[in-house]
Amino acid sequence: VGNLSAQTRPSLEMQDVDAVLRELWQKAETACESRGVKLRYRGTSRPLYSNIDAQLLTRAIYNLLSNSLKFAADGGEIELELSAGKKYYRISVRDYGTSVSPDLDLFNHWRREPGIEDGKSGMGLGLKLVQLAAAAHSGTVWFDRLKGEGFRVILSLPISRRASS
Repeated sequence: VGNLSAQTRPSLEMQDVDAVLRELWQKAETACESRGVKLRYRGTSRPLYSNIDAQLLTRAIYNLLSNSLKFAADGGEIELELSAGKKYYRISVRDYGTSVSPDLDLFNHWRREPGIEDGKSGMGLGLKLVQLAAAAHSGTVWFDRLKGEGFRVILSLPISRRASS
């Protein structure tokens, strides 16, 4: 899961974010299909270079995909999308399963909802790790609770074309 107490600096390297996400999608697609869930990826029409810690970002997206897979409807769909603006790019993961109660503090680690008795496994650390990964890239993360239509997590990260330090 990773050590939440370790405050290490991310290892930023100039990489094509779209290529990193396409590789992740190809690896995750098989796991999703084995559950009867379609994983769809929509990337940019051209490479999107930015200084990223690919391992940290990949781990965060895997956490989001894992959560989506747990709560996606059988035969459902999960969308992974990359979009770019002038200064920021967004990575979103959306499922069409059950949405999360708006009363929950989703970044409160060691808490997972719904309860353990629902048969869904996990420690409740995934969203905290996603938040830490976004912060390590000077970005933010937020949620769309789509009433009756699923749940979307969006990472908004700055496009950094400077040499990493």
